[in-house]
Amino acid sequence: MSSSPDVRFSQRLEEARRVHARGDVAGALRLYGDLRKEAPQNAKLLQAFGVALAQSGRLAEAATHLQRAIEIAPRDPDILHDVAALRDAQGRPSEALAMIYRVVEVAPERVGAWEAIGMYERDQANFEKSAEAYLRAYRLAPNRPDLALNASAVMPAQEGAELLIECLERHPGDESLLLPLADALMRCDRAEEAAETLRILRTRRPSSGQLSRHLATAYVRMRRYPEAAAALYEAVVREPHDAESWHLLASVRDAIGDGDGAWAAVDRAISIKPTDPVLIGLRARLQQLAGRVELAQEGLRNLSEKVRSTSNVRMLSGMLLPPIVDSNEQIDAVRARWMEAMADVEARPTFTPEPWDTIAVTGYFLGYHGREDRAHLEALARASLAASPHLAYTSPSLAGGGGGEKIKVGFVSAYMKNHSVGRVLNKLMGGLDRGRFEVVLFQLPDTKGGGDEHGEQAADKTVRLVRQLESSRSAIEAERPDVLIYCDLHLNPFSDALSFSRLAPVQATTWGHPGTGGKETLDYWISHEYWEPNGSERHYTESLVRLPSAPYVAMTPLAKPQPLKRSEVGLKDDARLYGCLQSLFKIHPDFDAYLAGILERDPKARILLSGSPYPTWRDQARNRLSRSLDIGRVDFLPTMPHANYLGLLELCDVQLDPIHFGGAITTLDAFYQGQVVVTQPGDQMRGRVTAGLYRQIGYEKPVAQSREEYVDLAIRIANDRALREEGKAALLDSRNVLFENPAPVADFEAWLQSVVRR
Repeated sequence: MSSSPDVRFSQRLEEARRVHARGDVAGALRLYGDLRKEAPQNAKLLQAFGVALAQSGRLAEAATHLQRAIEIAPRDPDILHDVAALRDAQGRPSEALAMIYRVVEVAPERVGAWEAIGMYERDQANFEKSAEAYLRAYRLAPNRPDLALNASAVMPAQEGAELLIECLERHPGDESLLLPLADALMRCDRAEEAAETLRILRTRRPSSGQLSRHLATAYVRMRRYPEAAAALYEAVVREPHDAESWHLLASVRDAIGDGDGAWAAVDRAISIKPTDPVLIGLRARLQQLAGRVELAQEGLRNLSEKVRSTSNVRMLSGMLLPPIVDSNEQIDAVRARWMEAMADVEARPTFTPEPWDTIAVTGYFLGYHGREDRAHLEALARASLAASPHLAYTSPSLAGGGGGEKIKVGFVSAYMKNHSVGRVLNKLMGGLDRGRFEVVLFQLPDTKGGGDEHGEQAADKTVRLVRQLESSRSAIEAERPDVLIYCDLHLNPFSDALSFSRLAPVQATTWGHPGTGGKETLDYWISHEYWEPNGSERHYTESLVRLPSAPYVAMTPLAKPQPLKRSEVGLKDDARLYGCLQSLFKIHPDFDAYLAGILERDPKARILLSGSPYPTWRDQARNRLSRSLDIGRVDFLPTMPHANYLGLLELCDVQLDPIHFGGAITTLDAFYQGQVVVTQPGDQMRGRVTAGLYRQIGYEKPVAQSREEYVDLAIRIANDRALREEGKAALLDSRNVLFENPAPVADFEAWLQSVVRR
């Protein structure tokens, strides 16, 4: 019995498809062509013919055949899918995506179509739509954990983590889920759960150095540095040529305070990646912090000419300032080198994509030179923009800021915790009237210091930024702040880089670290009328704001003094102790003569100086001081817990405020305990805080106007118990003025309202 023409046609079409499936595209094209003569309007034939034409590179002919097929069968999901594939091959992804959406419209159960939508939307950075599509595919095919992985990768971290936890419950033996789960948990600040996930995976892959490195990253997030170091030592034993593990180990050893260990680790990383700019920058920064600037400079000179000529290395060379300076002549020399380097980069820039990592140092140590820094910081800003023009950015969503009834104030900081920045700004931030203001803390990543809970409690919302410029900009833009205040300039290189962006209608900075930002994007520098001498506007590129009260609410010391005996710290009972327990880099060469004058006039005097996390600092300071005074009467004390430091203050007869860059938190610590601090106000804000505090409480006897008066006051107070008790009483009676005093908040609020006009 003969078959009908339709049956014979179907059989021949099926045979052509088998030829096509075997990979014989040319043979299939001949068969499809013969069939086309018999049935020119058969949609399935046109579809198969079009696919074969596309595979043979004849895209225009393929488009003609597939377009005709879809006209005949507009709701056939297979034809729609092949048209989408052709549009993609033609470089028309938007049209391909539109066609795939037509597929799921007629066949919503098609897993592959939803998966394709997820991919296309992801590639176009439409992450929310991508996540929805991948999740739809996974719900249709829960036996495919790869779909859950794809969805989690484009979801917000919290949602992604929960999806992977759900998927892992369905597929408990699937190891491929564990590392992405740990990553998602890390991204939503669930580091402890991430660490536990990684520990489970490590039991299944005990030889993986990569897993040990990931585990160390989780420990770093929790600031569990000894455990991070242990995991990293495992990582480098298993994979000794993994530069990333050595790099992280260097950062961990630095956080622990092990400079030698940090150097050794970064040297191993550089031996693997000798031209890596981030590693070069890290090594130079570690050497600078350890006081080995000449060694750092030598390392930069020994780089290849190609690497040495890059903007980041040339800027780094100019910015490597010694923490402990030897003389005013050295200060002048290194500042001249700074300006030469900036001018060179501005004139001959090479592109530097991530200066916060490849340069890695800031203008921090400039502030301790006793000079005006504006020209140097403006030069740094110009060179930075020449080498990294992408730093300049203006948000398209500026008009009107947040636009709500309340003024939205954003604070950008890594240090809103047990840090000098947090101790003065947390309560200012937290004290703002929530009926008129909304407060957002934009928390920069940081590996050092205590927990961040104080800052988070002071803000209405905390947005954690990552060390990535576009992402951080977007996170700030999403909040649309009316005012954005940078608290860490010259303390944090990423904060410095981010501040080149215009992300709010009003942008300001303040005294996290004194010094102008040097950038056009910063409108105001918030200071206090008692801190600023006449004419100090010239020190700032920003408009100087002289608030009637200081822009902070000082917290009481977080620790109670640990009672100490002089003998416990190696001090004699009959000595008169002059404490200058500041960071050693605050002891300017000009101050050496002050200390020498005290020792010359008081035979029982001993000068107490702070120790250092780096022995080189102490050695360099000792060598310099020995040229002008009896170094045998100077004690460099070891670093100690804060409670012991407070106890040490009480052993002293008087405290000495260094000139040019005086105390702030250290002065407040002393004042809280009734310890008199002798001070001489300088000609810049950074040397006038202690004098301003005395003026605030109306007790200015310990304020000198010259070196001679300073030395005389210090000796008088150290030798006169009655005078010390008078000062102590004045300070203790003023605790309610100096500490936890909400009055400055009102002045700050008035300024905010004056610059934000609704």
